[in-house]
Order: sequence, then structure tokens, then C-alpha cells
Amino acid sequence: MKSLTINIEKCLACESCKSVCICNHIEVNSFAIEKNNECIECGHCTAICPSQAIKLTKYLDEEDKIEKINSTHPSIKYDDLIDLLKNRRSVRYFTKEKIDKKTLNKLFKASYYSPSSKNTQTVEYMVIDEKLDELVELVYDILKDTEYPIAQKIGAYLNGEIDENPLTFEGQQVILGFSENPIDTVINMSRLEIAAYSLGVGGFYCGYIALSDTVNHEKFMTLFPEISKNKHLHATYVLGYPRKRFKRTVARDDIKVTYK
Repeated sequence: MKSLTINIEKCLACESCKSVCICNHIEVNSFAIEKNNECIECGHCTAICPSQAIKLTKYLDEEDKIEKINSTHPSIKYDDLIDLLKNRRSVRYFTKEKIDKKTLNKLFKASYYSPSSKNTQTVEYMVIDEKLDELVELVYDILKDTEYPIAQKIGAYLNGEIDENPLTFEGQQVILGFSENPIDTVINMSRLEIAAYSLGVGGFYCGYIALSDTVNHEKFMTLFPEISKNKHLHATYVLGYPRKRFKRTVARDDIKVTYK
């Protein structure tokens, strides 16, 4: 099957599609044609075609996903974005109200528009809610024989010796991000996190849960049979509605930048 579906009657032979194809996959004479099998289905040709003559074959039945945009006038100004980022704090204390699926889906929509390596789109999420205790027990089972001090704290929590969950604090919901490429997961999750701030949601990244996958991937994945074992957990975001609100930013080290 060809990667592209081209309507030759609509094609203007303007070469816009060819000009944005990084795979040199498109040739244009009287109309556009595919010239090799190297298409990564990035959709640049679809997004730039002035007459909507070229489309990705795999999404022909999902054209409702295509929306017109005005790329010359971004909908959010730089100063507004910086103001949003200024509000970022790692939040660990939350109200008892859980985040509903409608709000969660808004976060995933922000991730939906993220890039991925060669457009592989392998990022997959798991929302842990009812099985949070099972996740904590699994992390403990994997880390208990390691040198990581967190294992002792998790054990004390599971034994009722301490009240606060050392992995999630007051968080009752956790989003796990899996993929074959760590960078893809990080980019996707960071966009999800920014969307969370815009909706009044807060959270923090828990490295210890992802560490469990690194220590024993096979055992960790037993809780997630729905996800391919080729994918690893690369980012964990504990989230909820903040119980505490901050009043100002905090000084940070200057970003180190070198120009050569």
C-alpha cells in the first residue's frame, strides 16, 4: 500500500509537498507522485498542500483529526507562556479530589501533538488509579534487595510504620509513560505537564518508579500485560489538584549556554 493518496485532479504541481519532504519521497511533474518507499508518514506534505490534494493513506478514514491552523499567528504569546511556566513547582500535597477522565483526556491531547523520532509514535500511557497499591508493592518487591534507601521507606509504609507514601506522597493517581525511545516519552510527558498547569493540576516526576523498570524490566511489566515489552517506562508523573499554592518564583542557577 502506498503511504500517500494523491488526487491528481486537485494537485496544482506547485511542489510545496516536495519542498518539505525530508525523505525525498515525492516527485512532481504534471502532478505529485511517490518515488520511493522511504516515507515516514510525517504528514508535512498533507499539512502544506494548498489544495488538499495529498493525504496520508493510513488516516483516510480519520479526516476529522485534521484541523486548519494559522501558523503565522500563534494563539499564545511568549510572555503568556513564560507566565505559565513560572507557576511550575513540584507539587506533592494534593486535595482528595481525583482528576476525572475528561480532564485527563485534555492532558493527553497536549501529548497527542508531540513529535517523535522518525514519527514512530510509540509513546503509550497507563493511568494508575485503583491499582496504585499494587504498583507500590511491585516497586518495593523489585527494589527491596537493592542498595537504594527508598526501598526501606516503602517497606515501612507498607507495614504501616509511616503514614505518607514515599513514592506518591498524597498523590492518588499516576501517569506512566512508556515507549521505545526515552526522548519521545520525555517530550510527550513535558507537554502533558504544561497542559496540566493550564488546567490547575499539579504534580511531580517520580524517578523511583521508573527505576524499578530499569532494575527488572520483565518483572515490572507483569503489571502491564497490555503494553509491549519492547517499551520501557521512561517517565512517571504523579498528579492531582494542589492543596498548597505558591506565591512567588524561586531563584535558580542561570542556564548555561555556549555559542560556537
